[in-house]
Amino acid sequence: MRVGIFTNCNKDVDLSVTKRLNALLVAADFDVLLHKDIVSKGISGKCFDESRDNKIDVMLTVGGDGTILKIASYCAKFDTAILGINLGHIGFLTEIEINAIDTIPELLLQKKLVSEKRSLLCAETGGKIYYGLNDVVLSRDNVERMIGVMVEVDGRLADKYSCDGYIVCTPTGSTAYSLSAGGCILSPEARAMALVPINSHSLHSRPIVVSDDAKIEISLISSSDSCSVIVDGQCMGQVKTNDKLSVKKADKELVFLRLKDSNFYEKLLSKLNTWSVTLK
Repeated sequence: MRVGIFTNCNKDVDLSVTKRLNALLVAADFDVLLHKDIVSKGISGKCFDESRDNKIDVMLTVGGDGTILKIASYCAKFDTAILGINLGHIGFLTEIEINAIDTIPELLLQKKLVSEKRSLLCAETGGKIYYGLNDVVLSRDNVERMIGVMVEVDGRLADKYSCDGYIVCTPTGSTAYSLSAGGCILSPEARAMALVPINSHSLHSRPIVVSDDAKIEISLISSSDSCSVIVDGQCMGQVKTNDKLSVKKADKELVFLRLKDSNFYEKLLSKLNTWSVTLK
C-alpha cells in the first residue's frame, strides 16, 4: 500500500508528529511518500507534489480541517482516500486524535477502517473551474456597503438579496462558514446543498436547502461592485456586475477513512461543545 503524508507545518511546527508517523509506517513496510514541503524541511524520503498522479492509496493529513481542505481536490482527482490526524481545535473532518497515531499502521493493514464518500462542489465563472469540499462563497470586496445578488436554482428565481455575501455549501461544509452564518447542519448522507445569504438586509431571507442535482447561478446585480469567489477559504477569482457564478455538484467524490464505530452525531455534539469554548 502506498501512503502519502501531508502536514500543516504551522501545526506540527517541529514535525515531531510527522517524523513519528513516518517511522511507524516505514517500520510496517508501507511505501511512504512525503509532501515536498516536508522533505524541504529536512525529513528524508520519497516525495510527491500535486502536479501529477502519484498513485497514492491513502493520504494521511497531519493538522486540522483546513489541512484536509488544501489537499482535498488532489485526492478526489486521483481517487486517494483521506485519513485525517487532528492537531487542530475542532477537527470535524479528521478521524484520529494525536494520542492514537501508533494505531494507524494496524488500522490500515488490518482493514479496520470504513470508507465514507463526501460530495464536492464545482464552481465556474469567467471560463475558469474550481472544486471545493466545503463551500463556494461570493464575498463583497467593498466592506463599506452591501452587494445585490440574484440567485437562481435550475434557471428559476430563488430570491434577490442585499447582503454581505452568499454561500453554497455541501453537507460537509454545513458545519463550517455556513453554520456561522445561520445555516442548518446537514447529515453527511444528505444528497443536498445549502444556500445561505450572509447578513441579508431582509427579514424574509432564510437559508434554502436544495437537491445536490440542482444547478445554482448567482449573479451580481449591484452596479459598480465586484466580489471575490472564495472556495474552501481560498480566493480564486473575481465576479463583476452582471457576471454569473455557477455552482453544481462535481462529478468526483472524496473518500474519507473512518473508524468502524465512528458516529457523526456523537462527534457533532462533542465538537460543537468544544467550539463554543474555543475562544476565551
